[in-house]
Amino acid sequence: MTRYFIDTFDGMLDVRDGIGTEFASYNRACAEARRAVRDMIRDYTDDGGSRPISVSVRNRDGKTVYALRLDLSESFDRDD
Repeated sequence: MTRYFIDTFDGMLDVRDGIGTEFASYNRACAEARRAVRDMIRDYTDDGGSRPISVSVRNRDGKTVYALRLDLSESFDRDD
C-alpha cells in the first residue's frame, strides 16, 4: 500500500490533503481522484459564470503524479 494525497479545487475552495490515504495502487488513487471530480460536478451550482474544478494526486514525496482539470460553465436562454 502506498500513501497518496488528493488535493481539490472547486473554483472557490482550495483543499490540500494533509493526511493522505493508503491505496493499493497508483490506479486506485487516480480512480478516487476522478470520483472526487464527479462529486464536485454533481454538487456544482451555477453562479452565473464559469468555474474551474481540479483534482491532483501527490505521492509521499509531494510530487504531483496525476492531475485533472475541468472548466464548468452553464448558460440559459429561456423564453417563458
